[in-house]
Amino acid sequence: MEMLTVNGPAGQAGALPPAPAVAFSLSSRRILAGLGLVTLAAIALRLWRIDAAGYWSDELFSIFWVRQGLDVLWGVGLHVETTPPLYYTLLKPWTAAFGETELAGRGFSALFSALAVPLTYRLAREFAPPGAALLAAALLALSPLQLLYAQEARAYAMLPALYALALLGLVRFCRSGGAGALALYGVMALLLVYTHATSAFTLAALNLVGFGWLLLSRPAGWAAAFRLAAVNVVVVALSVPQILAMIGQQGRFDLAWIPKPDLVGLFGLAGALLADPTPALRLRHTALLALAIAGLLAVLLWRVWPGRRAMLFLAAPPAIFLAVTLLLSLWSPFFLPRIAVWVTVPLAVLLAMVLTSPAAPGWARGGLAVVLALGIGFGLRGVLVTAPAMKEDFRGLAAAMAPQVAPADTIALGPRTNLLGLAFYLEESRQQARWQPAGAPEIQLAPFSPEGVPDAVPLPSAALAARVRAGQRVWLVLNPRDAEEFLEAALVVVPEVPPSVDRRWPLLTVLFWDPAGAR
Repeated sequence: MEMLTVNGPAGQAGALPPAPAVAFSLSSRRILAGLGLVTLAAIALRLWRIDAAGYWSDELFSIFWVRQGLDVLWGVGLHVETTPPLYYTLLKPWTAAFGETELAGRGFSALFSALAVPLTYRLAREFAPPGAALLAAALLALSPLQLLYAQEARAYAMLPALYALALLGLVRFCRSGGAGALALYGVMALLLVYTHATSAFTLAALNLVGFGWLLLSRPAGWAAAFRLAAVNVVVVALSVPQILAMIGQQGRFDLAWIPKPDLVGLFGLAGALLADPTPALRLRHTALLALAIAGLLAVLLWRVWPGRRAMLFLAAPPAIFLAVTLLLSLWSPFFLPRIAVWVTVPLAVLLAMVLTSPAAPGWARGGLAVVLALGIGFGLRGVLVTAPAMKEDFRGLAAAMAPQVAPADTIALGPRTNLLGLAFYLEESRQQARWQPAGAPEIQLAPFSPEGVPDAVPLPSAALAARVRAGQRVWLVLNPRDAEEFLEAALVVVPEVPPSVDRRWPLLTVLFWDPAGAR
């Protein structure tokens, strides 16, 4: 049996100062068994109900985009798509091997998200004893924000694992100056750049912390700082294609929907990171729970003070990242809570450290444990129960349409409604039309036409009315924004043949003109 302390490895420069042992001890075998169980539980939780909803618009883009060749993904695709190509490059062979079902497409994200759990344990061991590190892994396994993006076929689930490894490499290099640790940081930094564009801010924050520690806290830190700078130069050089693509994508029309940060958005961010990330619940009880968690965590960090090293490497990078991205979004909005999904990794470590510290006041630890459990409970309910109903149900709509749609029918989409939903679930080779309401401004759409899926043909209101009057059946599918702006106009396109309106499928409104049924 070994007594657990919050010390770093004995005798190593930069380790945390000695602290009282915690009140329990665990054997290494029990810790490893516990970590294995936590990781298996994380995998099971991420796979549970993973296919409860069909793919929504962004996920459909992922599934179609990976059908492109690698020359496209790493060539013109760098400039067409705002998400860098690494995720798509890895998803491509994955779907080739396991298929394009929701379980297969999202399963890659689920397993990558679960990988972050043991990595968080390893990262936490740089700052805390095994018991606290195991609790950190368990908190990440239960994180609702992690679970939400573990069940989406998008790149966000990759960020926590890559960040944990990048931070681990940086921490170990700053402690011992090892070449292996520096190489780990460099490789993970490059992978982060090619996983998400906002990783540039993540790496800037990590470098501020790393250089600050080396220059201010280590003897002969200049030499180590020079080595870190050299690795960063290599990372930047290898990132030039992605950097040029990011510069060219500034001000793109398909990013114009992102709102500027405001007080409501900040409450939503707190709710997403600390409790329920589903938008429908953010500003109710979960926002209050998130504020309570943040307040008690701040009190405990002040009372316990886990050390300058822990606060610098765990708390400073997320704080710098959030401050910079939120401020820049006031000028050119791009901030969404999902780009901060990796913040839950250091957050889980800090929470575990204060919850297991014997120096922390019992009332504060107990209060934090209660509100944290409530936040996780509400969050898991939101992700597993509410979130599936927040995705456009193209799968359900296609299943209902399939036995009814005739070859001569027209299938039309609203001005902004995604082309890929019915193409994937109904019939990829079928021509769809793009309804153009009279007097509506021209709406630009993302410049992507998947191979094998015909472009939507323009369908002005007059042409739609002419088809109905000629006896043709017409289906018109509207997403929420199209329904809000154009539903009233659609209802009067053919005054003598009013359409039926069906809203049985989440986030979709379907209008159906049947001239034969109206006679």
